[in-house]
Amino acid sequence: MDYQKLKPAVLKCWLTGRAILSAILAVITGIVYCTQAVQMWQKLLLLIGVPLFILLIVIYPFFSYRCWRYVITDDRVETIHGVFFRSRSVVPIKRIQHVTMKAGPIERGFKLASVYVYTAGSVHCVPCLDMELALKITEKLKSMIDVKIAEELNEGGGQL
Repeated sequence: MDYQKLKPAVLKCWLTGRAILSAILAVITGIVYCTQAVQMWQKLLLLIGVPLFILLIVIYPFFSYRCWRYVITDDRVETIHGVFFRSRSVVPIKRIQHVTMKAGPIERGFKLASVYVYTAGSVHCVPCLDMELALKITEKLKSMIDVKIAEELNEGGGQL
């Protein structure tokens, strides 16, 4: 079983999104800092918070990118991800209710899209795939679901 890694464009997409968020938060922090009398505990909070924030915003995506894997077989969709806590999700094809392909403005800028797999109790995502690959995966999963439904109808005498 060969797990697929995410493409390098994912890292650029994630970093761009985080850079935009960082810029917005920096402006808000600057406005608050300039318009109020800043107390010592607030300065200390900034002194500790800014390096931690940079660590999470800039460095964490590199580790997260390296940890992401996925595989789609005839009977399941499997994802593995997580830097500190590893998460492995296995979704049987026969449990999938529907599949969605989504792309936000930053993803579209990098020609990426995410595939969401919905079951009765949860949602699973394979993030930031090439737009064409995401479309192929969505169509493949849709046809696999249709085949499973047809098999269940034939086995159940025409009733689900």
